[in-house]
Amino acid sequence: MHISKMSLQENTEWSAYYDQTNYDEQAFNLKKEFIQKWTADINAKKVVDLGGNDGTFSKVALTDANQVIVCDIDQSAINDCYTNSIKHKEFNIIYCIRFNAACSKYRIP
Repeated sequence: MHISKMSLQENTEWSAYYDQTNYDEQAFNLKKEFIQKWTADINAKKVVDLGGNDGTFSKVALTDANQVIVCDIDQSAINDCYTNSIKHKEFNIIYCIRFNAACSKYRIP
């Protein structure tokens, strides 16, 4: 048995996190710069982003890393990361989600 189709039913608390973030633009850009410099300084090839949301900062790590694993508990955020990565042909991202069928926003037909 395998899943042949999956659809997201609604947005979640974290799916629009960066629309209403607690970062101002300067802090947001400083965090991006820090991640890029840090991955370059340690010569990171693989990065795991725990609580990666939609992958905004994970993708910054791809400047130097060959692969990023984005982990989150929010299905909508990971879905946004996935669809955005496919749209931009970023195939070196692995998506990890804590899946609980009892409280999932996904419906498996």
